[in-house]
Amino acid sequence: MTIKSLLAAVTAVIQIALLPLLLNPGVAFSGPLIALFALILVMAGLANFAKPLWWTIAALILAVISSSGNWTLLPLALAQIGLGLLLATQKMSPLLKASGWQLEVLFLQLLLSASITHGLTTTALIINCLFAALMLLLIWAERLPFAATIILLVAILGIGFWHQQFTLLFALIALACSGILTVRHWAKLPGVIAWTQIVLSALLYLVRLHG
Repeated sequence: MTIKSLLAAVTAVIQIALLPLLLNPGVAFSGPLIALFALILVMAGLANFAKPLWWTIAALILAVISSSGNWTLLPLALAQIGLGLLLATQKMSPLLKASGWQLEVLFLQLLLSASITHGLTTTALIINCLFAALMLLLIWAERLPFAATIILLVAILGIGFWHQQFTLLFALIALACSGILTVRHWAKLPGVIAWTQIVLSALLYLVRLHG
């Protein structure tokens, strides 16, 4: 275990958990929900530490416990464990691995949101999917023409504004930040995508809090 891996795992946990927690501040903790938080910790460990077999076994046990309050969530949890194991053990390009992790983040966020609210809400589905689309676009921006990247950024943020999930202020700030990351090619640096999502999640909460 290295300091770098530990910091990456902590970042991964924050990246996954922050937005669902901010969207649902009145969390009522229960046994399955605590197990789900433990599952998120284990999935971060699987992504960043060695010995994937032991992390996978722990994840399978926690998936069953965390789904005991709603067994319809178990297939999704098991699918995320399978994806996490694939990402941890298979050789793939950095872009594909980053994209796979972003999908992992999305579905773990949906699992967490559904567990907190005892059912997935439309708001959680839209916001988490839009954030995932934004991060995936930043991941692949270096392979896209700049004009296409900006058009897709505007489209993603515009959909959020149209669905009344993003304010105009948030959309403009997110567009500016994403544009800077794309122009400077900073999005491909390790940890930048995760911290971009963390910062934008906090920003969305603050903007929504103050109207």
